[in-house]
Amino acid sequence: MKEGVYLFNPDLIIRPFLKERIPDDIWKNHTCIIIYPRVKEDKGLSSIEWSILEDLEEWRDGRGITALQAADIMDTGDILGSRTFKHRPISKSRMYRHEMTETSILLIHDVVTWFYKWYLFTRTTQLYQSNCQRKTTTSYDTKR
Repeated sequence: MKEGVYLFNPDLIIRPFLKERIPDDIWKNHTCIIIYPRVKEDKGLSSIEWSILEDLEEWRDGRGITALQAADIMDTGDILGSRTFKHRPISKSRMYRHEMTETSILLIHDVVTWFYKWYLFTRTTQLYQSNCQRKTTTSYDTKR
């Protein structure tokens, strides 16, 4: 991962179903979003197992797939969004291959759209401020 980040210097890194920490020097210097199956309010593991055991028909109120920002402690970053899906009586592996994958793709689209709008706004604001500073520090010849 480090080599790819250093070679391409991406503005956004998306890591679906992360199982190991993103190195500190990467998430501290790049926007890193983790796509993770869990209950939105839950900061722990095994959300999928609990939903299967409780036989929940639909994961409501943020239960499903969540997008969170990488942080110091794994699985504790700011939650940027979530999507839900209907739970069918199927195995966990089948749920990963179908419902979770489809829902994750939709959530990734949401995150990329949000990031793109935020990034454009930030860049436009920086360019505007830079342009304003340039105009105030440049003396113009008003006698023509």
